[in-house]
Amino acid sequence: MRKVLAILIVSVIVIASTLYYLFTILPSPEHETPTLTTEVGRSTLTVTSPLATATTAPLIALPTIPYKRKPFIWAWIYSTKSSDVAQILSQFGGAVIDFASPDWYYLADDLTVGSFTSRGAEDSEFLKLARARGVFVAPMVVSSDATRVKRLITDPNAVGNFASRLVDLARRYGYVGFNIDFEVSLPAYKAEFATFVDEVAKKLHEAGLILTVAVPAKRAEYPSSYLQTYDYELLGKTSVDYVMIMAYDFYEVAGPKPVAPLWWVEECVKYASMYIPREKLVLGVPNYGKLWDRSGKLLKWLLLPEYQSLRSQGASFTLDLTTKELRAEIPEGVAYYVDGEMAYYRSKLALEYSLAGVAVWRLDLGDPTLWSLLKNLRLEWSGPPDYPLAQWIEAYSGNYAKANRSSISWAVIHVTEGSAQSAINWFLDPRAGVSAHYIVSLGGTVYQMVREKDVAWHAGNKLYNSLSVGIEHEGFVKAKMFTEVQYRASARLLAYLAYKYGIPLTRPSGIAPADASGGGVIGHDQVPDPKNPSLGGGASHHTDPGPNWDWSTYMELASKYYEAFLGRSYEKAFIAVWWGVYSDKWSSDRGTWLKQVDEVLAKLATAGVDAVFFLAKDPWGYVYYDSSYAPMSPKYSWDVLKDVIGIAKQYGIEVYVYINALSEGETEPGFFIKERPDLALYDSSGKMLGWVDPYCDEYVERLLNMVREILTKYPEVRGIQLDRIRAPQSDVYGKCSSEKFREVYGKDPEQDRALYQRFLVDGITNVVRRVADTARSLRPGIEVSAAVFPSPQAVSTVLQDWASWVNEGIVDYVATMSYTTDFTVFKSYISSQLSALNKPDRLLVGIGAWRLLNVQLALQLGYVVEELKLRGAVLFNLDGLIGGNLMNTLIGMRMSYYPSYFGSDT
Repeated sequence: MRKVLAILIVSVIVIASTLYYLFTILPSPEHETPTLTTEVGRSTLTVTSPLATATTAPLIALPTIPYKRKPFIWAWIYSTKSSDVAQILSQFGGAVIDFASPDWYYLADDLTVGSFTSRGAEDSEFLKLARARGVFVAPMVVSSDATRVKRLITDPNAVGNFASRLVDLARRYGYVGFNIDFEVSLPAYKAEFATFVDEVAKKLHEAGLILTVAVPAKRAEYPSSYLQTYDYELLGKTSVDYVMIMAYDFYEVAGPKPVAPLWWVEECVKYASMYIPREKLVLGVPNYGKLWDRSGKLLKWLLLPEYQSLRSQGASFTLDLTTKELRAEIPEGVAYYVDGEMAYYRSKLALEYSLAGVAVWRLDLGDPTLWSLLKNLRLEWSGPPDYPLAQWIEAYSGNYAKANRSSISWAVIHVTEGSAQSAINWFLDPRAGVSAHYIVSLGGTVYQMVREKDVAWHAGNKLYNSLSVGIEHEGFVKAKMFTEVQYRASARLLAYLAYKYGIPLTRPSGIAPADASGGGVIGHDQVPDPKNPSLGGGASHHTDPGPNWDWSTYMELASKYYEAFLGRSYEKAFIAVWWGVYSDKWSSDRGTWLKQVDEVLAKLATAGVDAVFFLAKDPWGYVYYDSSYAPMSPKYSWDVLKDVIGIAKQYGIEVYVYINALSEGETEPGFFIKERPDLALYDSSGKMLGWVDPYCDEYVERLLNMVREILTKYPEVRGIQLDRIRAPQSDVYGKCSSEKFREVYGKDPEQDRALYQRFLVDGITNVVRRVADTARSLRPGIEVSAAVFPSPQAVSTVLQDWASWVNEGIVDYVATMSYTTDFTVFKSYISSQLSALNKPDRLLVGIGAWRLLNVQLALQLGYVVEELKLRGAVLFNLDGLIGGNLMNTLIGMRMSYYPSYFGSDT
């Protein structure tokens, strides 16, 4: 009976492992799996199947050998039991985080490998999630016991046993390798330590695994015995795959110490690069802080909860310009903190110095905004996806051919025979030898993995590969599982490709021509075998997409989307709505408020609105998000911007924020300007106005801090727009600008009013420039815009030279507040705006919807997006839309222009 039970248990394990292997590790049967040779560190491994050769059968399939995309991103994890680990991995795994190293193992007293069960060692749920998200797991093996480490590295037999134990663990749990983190002082044994690293790396390479080693950062050789243990030159010559310099825990000064001054991190990178090849050098960056007493004694480490707690207790963290860290003086001492933004600046050094990647200590309980910002490392390196609605994940470079195609005549439709993630993992794998340009998930997410100009290996026919785009679809040939949202997402992509390259939206019957003449949309089963053109499915006679693929629906949807690209609808225009929540229409009860927001955003989505411009700071000085620089509106006791972002995301609506830049009370001085009259503008009679002098650097820095704060706290925000970035009138003066005017010109403003007004114009322009530079340095690709008066003559009336902002590229576009009920006046506004701009696509027309009847709104919106085909329009404001039936006008226009959006022919 026990034998039967044992056999059943083993059978269940084998079956479960096989199913997991087939669905998440193996490539689709519709793809070839060639024998190839791949480089792993410094060893060469010949692979003849997706499973690495093992002397004993693993309990689960070994994962693929990690590819080397630039830069890769590595996350160290102290404990996988931390509640935020799963959330961060679910959101950022694969697309941002490539590797994870949980702190699970240690060097035991018997020189074997012990496990930290308290930290979640061999956590099955974590491993399952990591595999599902395409994250490679390489656990840490740590030690701070110098005696144990010395015994290990000086005993060849112990080294061999240690390495064998690592291989066994990898086979049992599916690790790709290990990260050695021995932090000890053994300067006399630095050669033995390097030899140990080399020997373990070689043993792991024999099993198809990788080894990394974490070492302290230094910018020179110091007498410190701890630092001398780690000889960069010796380590750089070993077989180790990556050397990770832990560029944090700065120690070179007495008293309270910053975590990792940015200048010091760069010095450490330069020094390490002298001895360690940059292709195997990884920059370790901090995502934490420290609290010291004033004598320099460390009181506590500051992870995100501790940092937030200090802030809630009144600690005022400001940016230390010398170290580029947040610093706060508190009664206990001095606190330094490296938040997501500051860690991102350090991470960028990996790009600047062409390093292999970045490793972050740590993922759990660190600032999660860092992971959103790290997406920019990928975009800075490779650029955004070709298709604007796609997520870019670059395939392994050996799985496609670099090219510079401009002519594409075919689209080939595939099915993955597995999950979308399994297809992504396979295209990332150096052993695959296959790829596709796009993958469309069952939920409608589009992933791009190969540039359209490059040749993906997907068709099993070299000629068709060279002339086609391959589109994979999550699912199985024999299963009826393709979804409506998947068809729509893929059809929209196909229409975009057809519009861009002139691909005929026709589907030839039977097998496609052997010479690839003509063009169209075909299944993989229609690609001719290059050796026998009478057979379909390419060289391997594939059968996808199969009988369950609804070609009729798919091609009909693609045709309708294609019509939209030709300009029959405003789908290709950008339609947005300005939205402030200070009016009585919006409840101050959070439950009611959430319901209101959900209902309104659902209507906006139905109407085809792409985005909302949400008011972050109003003209009276209050804000509508969690800010350290200005008070929340008294109406609200919670972060309303956060709510809007969360709900808008569910409806596919982007969120921009607009900030009232120079207004602090507008018609009358508000609370801020009353306390700081030295920052105000005054009229000719000496009356203080509710506006700020643009030359007051203290206020401008406060504005820049708000921009930094918003972009860091809310990574989903798509753009920053400045409102009231002007003067209330031309005849104004301020103390800051007057003093600087005297410094520059040697005379009083009253002696040359025209020159002084031009000086103020330049001051306002400089504020715009500083905001734009700050936003783009923090988040490349962010859209920076301004809401401006409708006439270019605003430069003389309110000192707003918005045409130069556009023409000089300071802003990406302007939203001209062209508010009028007179259609003739409306057209004249736009005519003057286009005449003033050197690029018409930099114009977003603001329409005063609250003043318009339905027919007037339709007339103005139609003129902008249909007749002139401009960038788009933004409507002021949401209150006006929902107050009457103007929303129905938008919905009606959407249905008449773009019927396929609703899935019908109406």
